[in-house]
Formats: sequence, structure tokens, C-alpha cells
Amino acid sequence: MKRLNRYFILILLQYCAVNALCDNQHLLYQKRIGTRLTSYIHYLGKDMDSIAVIPPFQITKREEEGDEGEYWNMLECRHKGKIMLVLEGNWIAKNKISRITILSPTIRLNNIFVGQTIKNIRDQIDDKRIESAPDGILLLPIKGYKNIVLQMDISHISPNNPLWFGVYKVKTLPPNMRIQSIIITEDFINE
Repeated sequence: MKRLNRYFILILLQYCAVNALCDNQHLLYQKRIGTRLTSYIHYLGKDMDSIAVIPPFQITKREEEGDEGEYWNMLECRHKGKIMLVLEGNWIAKNKISRITILSPTIRLNNIFVGQTIKNIRDQIDDKRIESAPDGILLLPIKGYKNIVLQMDISHISPNNPLWFGVYKVKTLPPNMRIQSIIITEDFINE
């Protein structure tokens, strides 16, 4: 019986050690990916062909078609099959990175991240700089960052709702509205 207890304790210790290792691997994964949104800004303005690797991502280059039939290139950065961020050119300079779209909640700017609700960041939105966007897209600028905007998830909003056509007062947004993506444009300036 004592021998059985010793084996049980040894197995329990091994289980705890493996779990601790897995937790540390998760933290290591977050550090390797780069949890700071600003760690990717230096790619803006670069030629896509000059970027061979962005560790730990698998990079896929593809062509995107816009609404008016214009084309540009983009680099999809994946980790374990999931797109974490996208580096895009534009219709004028197809291969020059002019926009970065963050799609992963692990890449953050302080407490701003994909999936965060508006109620937790409402005071960080610059409602004096809200610009119009195509119907069905809601973009909110962040105070202190000229060219970072939050694309909000309005998929649950009816096209008859005024929010579908834009917003002019942040305080009118539903508190449970979530960030769908974070977009950084080429002329990024930290004010």
C-alpha cells in the first residue's frame, strides 16, 4: 500500500511539473509573438519582398481585390493556422506595406485588444476625430495615436440602425460592442 501511495505521489508530481511547463510555454508563446502592438509598426513602408520572416509566424503572400477591381498584395501572418495579423499594400504601391491589421487578442496596446468591449475603453476613444467610413464599418480613433483605429464589430447591428451609417458620440455606443480588429496605417505617428 505504501508503495502504491509513493507511485501516486510521483505521478501527481509529474503531472504538476508538466502543467507548469505548459503554462510557461504559453507565456513564452505570447512573448515570442510580441504582445505589444507597437512592435510591428517598423514594417510599415517596407517592401513585402524584403520580408522573409516574421518569427514565429508562417507568412503567406497573396493578392487582394478591392471594390473597384483594383489589386494589391498582402502578407498573412499565421500561427498554428490562425491569422494573427495582416500586412497590406494598397492599389497605388501594391507591394509597399501601408496598413497592418491586428486580428489576434494577444497583440495589444495597453488594455486595447481584439475582443475588448467599448465599455472598458470608452475614455480612450477620440470622439473629436471620428471620420466617416463605408456603411457597415465603424472605425474609432484612439486618443494619442494619430493613425491607429479600432474597427468595431457591428455584425449584430441592423442596417436600419443609425450606427450602421456611422457614429458621432462614443457615449451612444452599446457597452457590449467589441473590437473586431485594430488597424495601423502607414503614416503612424505617436502624438
